[in-house]
Amino acid sequence: MVSRREFICKLGLCSAAMVWAGSVPSRALASAKWLDGWAGDDHEDMQEGPLPAVQDLKGATPEFCPGVLRLKSSIHGGSYEFRFRDQQGKYDENILAALNWFLRCKDGTWQHMDITTIETLNYVSALLGVPEIQVNSGYRSPAYNAWLARKNENVARNSLHQYGMAIDFTVPGMSARDVCSYTLYARNVMGRGGVGYYPKAGFVHLDSGKAKEWVR
Repeated sequence: MVSRREFICKLGLCSAAMVWAGSVPSRALASAKWLDGWAGDDHEDMQEGPLPAVQDLKGATPEFCPGVLRLKSSIHGGSYEFRFRDQQGKYDENILAALNWFLRCKDGTWQHMDITTIETLNYVSALLGVPEIQVNSGYRSPAYNAWLARKNENVARNSLHQYGMAIDFTVPGMSARDVCSYTLYARNVMGRGGVGYYPKAGFVHLDSGKAKEWVR
């Protein structure tokens, strides 16, 4: 079992020099509170190395960076840009409804997605310069999740996907290791949520449940 501190260092977060207007993310990443203990295995492919440069957000914060997500669905197909919130914090309910539908289950059912999950993903996107994010899994109906759990031991029977609280995703052209690094940082700034790193499958899991991390 690898400790969280060892894992974070392997991701390159302990010594990363990242440029961000008005803040230095590496200071937050050095917080001892969230570097204590990491539960997981299958980490042998993680290599030490610096993170790519963070985009200059011109003083943006998670609360007031533009609410813009460019998403592509690997489940239903299609690519869309969702401008779901302005910089003053006002949500567009119609766009949120469209986003909920976009993140629907493979069986066609949908759920109101938890706004913390959406906002944390949005912050990851902002840190990366608003790239197109490929969604592998958003909402899952209980029936579909149970079917997946019977086929795949990595699928939790009480998965937060069933409650609209989780998203599995990749960023084309970027390694899952680096995507996980930024997702961990965004989660830490937001103050809650789980982050799962799946190096063999090549994706990152993000949820708005309890703060925890794992590698599968």
